Amino acid sequence: MNIFQESRCSILGVLLVFFLQGSCADPDVEVHKAVGDSLELIADYPKKDLEVLWRYNDTTFAEYRNDDFQKVKSELFNRLKMNKNNINVTVTDLTLQDSGIFSVVAESKSEMYKTKVFVLHVHGSCADPDVEVHKAVGDSLELIADYPKKDLKVQWRYNQIAFAEYQNDDFQKVKSELFNNRLKMNKNNISVTVTDLTLQDSGRFSIVAESKSEQYKSKHFVLHVHDLIREVKIEDSYFWLQSKNLCMFHLRCVASGDQNLSYSWISPQTQGPQLNINLSLTESATLSCTANNTVSVKYTTKTVVCTDKSEVQQFCVKS
Repeated sequence: MNIFQESRCSILGVLLVFFLQGSCADPDVEVHKAVGDSLELIADYPKKDLEVLWRYNDTTFAEYRNDDFQKVKSELFNRLKMNKNNINVTVTDLTLQDSGIFSVVAESKSEMYKTKVFVLHVHGSCADPDVEVHKAVGDSLELIADYPKKDLKVQWRYNQIAFAEYQNDDFQKVKSELFNNRLKMNKNNISVTVTDLTLQDSGRFSIVAESKSEQYKSKHFVLHVHDLIREVKIEDSYFWLQSKNLCMFHLRCVASGDQNLSYSWISPQTQGPQLNINLSLTESATLSCTANNTVSVKYTTKTVVCTDKSEVQQFCVKS
């Protein structure tokens, strides 16, 4: 009875080791991460005489041998963390461009170990609901469906109206007058780009996707299209307060182009389109105003001089 129990335990132990080794060595493991996350790649092999290469799309970016990591020139170098305790390399601060195939290739003096392959998909902040996007008139808006490609179906919508569709590994015709002749479609990254944006294109864009087995999280973008700021000027007027020998100036910053602007002044530093200052007789001040609307910035400078009332017409303002 004891022998049977011991034999059964031994068999179970062998099977357990077999399954554990097999699962960590499976090729093409799909890994999904968000922008800013980290990817840890552990070389969990026997440590004796171990040599390991970490590769990204077949380019080596890290190496371990002689019980230590070796220097490798790589674009990922500044974002790598290496741990000798469990022999792992971690790629930090993932970006959308990091999506690709990562491999861990290992051997010892006596054995070539099974390579581990990870297909990384990095999903951006665009997966968050209602991402605010600001663009200028004439710019383009790229909407990437960065989901697993197998059996993928995608719809691109503008204010709930479908204007593009992808299925069966290709884009499909959609009857819509939206963005007529202004759409560019790219099968390589499954994206739709709206070109030559206008003020009227401001609105809510959505990417709705699914496969045969899964409904993916929709992506929503609230687009704000702005005019570029074309010109900024400072308008001024003042009142001469004779009793105190002061000029009380009222200045107003005016910009042409977009209407939704923010204004700031330098010397004195303040916010808003209007500014009030007091100057003593003959005193001058040089003022700078900046107009900003997220997609463009312009500024202007003006010098004002305080004169008494009799000199207003001739010497009030220098610019």
